[in-house]
Amino acid sequence: METGELIIREPTNDDCPSWGQAHYQAWNETYPGLVPPEFLKELSSERSAARLLEALSRSYIAVINNRVIGFVVYSPISEDYVSVQPSSEIKALYVLRDYQNRGLGKALIKKAIASLPEKDIVLFVLKGNEKTISFYWHLGFSFTGKAVVQHVTGGHLEELEMVYHRP
Repeated sequence: METGELIIREPTNDDCPSWGQAHYQAWNETYPGLVPPEFLKELSSERSAARLLEALSRSYIAVINNRVIGFVVYSPISEDYVSVQPSSEIKALYVLRDYQNRGLGKALIKKAIASLPEKDIVLFVLKGNEKTISFYWHLGFSFTGKAVVQHVTGGHLEELEMVYHRP
């Protein structure tokens, strides 16, 4: 684990390679056994960086020594298929394993929520990802009862919808 000053800020184009690497590493740390191995093999830090470039204005990254160690991506307006409308949406939250359980995920979520306009904030979590479900539960998110299934290489992913109602 690196030491240095932790900074949470908006990303720039220059952050995309490190951000893509963090996304790729987080997926490989988090999802073995939860997603089809064929799907994990398709991932790369370069593909992640290219996709994340589209989210520059709707993200915060956590950086130590110019290395991205965590990030959150959000949307002011949730997707049409979300069951809670109107709402904003947390699209992704990842913190590298070595930096988990230090309040970083909570800080990133709070920063995103403060940037979102709607009272209700929705996110989707992979079914079976109990550690992450527990994390969101402790932050005040609860299940809505909606599930979304995505067909991917080697099988499917079932994501469960959770909502946070701002006071």
